[in-house]
Order: sequence, then C-alpha cells, then structure tokens
Amino acid sequence: MVVSIERSSRRARRFRGIAAAALLACVAVPACDDEPDPIDPGDDDPFVLAETFPLDAPGRAFAIVEDAPPIALVASEFHSDIAGISLKPGSLASLFELEAPKGPRAICASSRDVLVAGTSSASVVRYELEDGDLVERETVEVDGPPTAVACADADGDGVTDFAAAVGFEEEATIIPFGSGSLAPGDGVPFASASSLRFADVDDDGDLDLVALATAQTSLAIVVREGAGYGESTTLDLPCEAPRATAAMGSATIAVACDGEILLVENPISDAPTVTSIEAQPALYDVVADDFDGDGNLDLAAVGIIEHELEVWMGPTAQLQHYEYPVARGPIALAISRSQSNEDSALIVLSFEQARLSVFEH
Repeated sequence: MVVSIERSSRRARRFRGIAAAALLACVAVPACDDEPDPIDPGDDDPFVLAETFPLDAPGRAFAIVEDAPPIALVASEFHSDIAGISLKPGSLASLFELEAPKGPRAICASSRDVLVAGTSSASVVRYELEDGDLVERETVEVDGPPTAVACADADGDGVTDFAAAVGFEEEATIIPFGSGSLAPGDGVPFASASSLRFADVDDDGDLDLVALATAQTSLAIVVREGAGYGESTTLDLPCEAPRATAAMGSATIAVACDGEILLVENPISDAPTVTSIEAQPALYDVVADDFDGDGNLDLAAVGIIEHELEVWMGPTAQLQHYEYPVARGPIALAISRSQSNEDSALIVLSFEQARLSVFEH
C-alpha cells in the first residue's frame, strides 16, 4: 500500500545544488585540520563540547555500545576496519582496531551485539563485545550490497533482533534476520534504503521496521506480526533529500531532510499527519530522546554544509533551539546514555576532519 501525506507547514528556507563531492572536499586538505571556533556556553545552553578525538581514518558510520564506559565503534569504508574508542569522560582513548568486511558502510549495536554491513563484499557480519574486544560470531553473504542495518530487541525477549537493507533500485529488499542470529527471513521488496531502524510505529509495544529511500523520498514500514513481519506500507515524503530517521516515541517518526525535520505521526494510518521543523540545509542524521529527563522528547541533527549540531528541546509545541559548531563534515550522530553519571551525551562523527566530538549535557 502506498500512502501520500501532506505536511502542516512549509519550511522557511531551502538549499539547492548540493554537490555530491561535499563529503570529500576537505579530505587531505590542511585547512580541514582546523577545529571549529569554540563558543562559550550560555547559562541556558543544554550541551557543551567536552572533548574531540582525532581518528586515524575518516569514518563512514558509527554505533555506541553502552559498556562501562561506553564504546564508540567507528567503521571506515576506505580502510575496511572498525575502530573502538573508549568514551570515558575526560580521557577518550583508542581501544582496538580490527579488520571489517570490505567496504563497511553501516553499523548498528544493541546491548553487546553489533552488526556491520560490508557493502563491497555483499556480506553482513555479526559481532559481540566480549572483555573489551569485538569477537566475530557470524557472517552471511547476501544477494547484493547491504546499504543499511538495524539492531534492537524487537519483542522484549532480551535477545537482539537484526535486519538489513540489501541491493539497489529494483533489486533492493529489506531482510529481517532471526532473533539472536543471522538466519534470514522473507525479504520485503523496497527501493535502495539509506536508513533502516526498528521503531514502534503502531504503538503495540513491539518494534517494527522503518526503511528510508533517499532517491525516492519515501518510507517503507514493515509491521511486526507475532514472530514475523507483514506486508509493507510505503509513504511518499513531502521533503527533499531525506537522509535518516529516528523513532520519536511510539507512532511518530522523525525524518532528517534538506532544511527541515519532518515529524510523521501515525504513519500506518489512513491519514498520517506531518509537522515540519525548520533546520539547517543538508541534514545527514537525526536522533530523538529525552535528553534531560524532563519527560519531553527532544531532537538533535547534524548537517554537512553548515557543519553544525542542532538541538531542539522541550514540548513539541514550544521547542527551544540551540546550535553548536562541530568538526567539518558531520555525517552521523548518536546519543550515549551512560556517558557521565547516567546523563545523556551527544556524539558526532565528522567525516572530513575525521573526528569524534562529545557534547555533554
């Protein structure tokens, strides 16, 4: 089923003509070693830049394992390796580096389980964090390059569930794997996905699959039914260049687009509603969570043109907006819940300057 949706407001600013080479513009250019100008946090600023960590190679994607302390796993598509970085407050440090499947384009983590997409090797590899190291547990070859992966305990049984988006254009599918293993389930046809995640879109307590196709500006939602998944629902999005999604509580999906974030409510209903939040151009990632424990879901996003972390906090109808400069080329964003005294921290991965930046609440 295909559903078209209209948003309730138009975005206030628009950016055109984004060059595909923007991500690569500063690699190996001396000027890109410059850090962003520091800003003095105001009394009302919820986050402060605590630390930055230089990486040996530009990272394409990363995930956070909530160990003690948390560990950032950074996948380098150029070097085909995974670097483990300790996020211990005040002393970020390299823990390990291991060979990854060729062309690691996506990575996810849930509990101590990790899934990596080897795009060039057409394989998906499952790891487990054990005694501070990543141990390879299982490798599965798939019928095309995996473009996105997802990890979560989808049914609350304490075991991680896995999924991958595989292939390009007409040959692309979403593959749900078995619980705790990479035993493939029935594939669901969908356009090439740039983002895949578990989210509760029907408010039943189980996590469903949400895939995003940037070229087609559409979402595919595959609802969990018992131990398996049903048919998919496709939604055409009223925005340009959608890049990433985040679960905004139950039954709402946040979509990072060019110049705005869309909040898609009740996405599998007959009449989904959309709210547009103005943002910087060329957003590349978005996260949603209760950053400060006040009971309201907050948002954060990064963009590769203005090189900023944007944060929106408070009730949706009264959001407070904050901007923070980051190292050039921010392409991925994650939240760590146990970074410091169980408070939240936002972790930014910058491609051009090969940096991790930690913003503490």
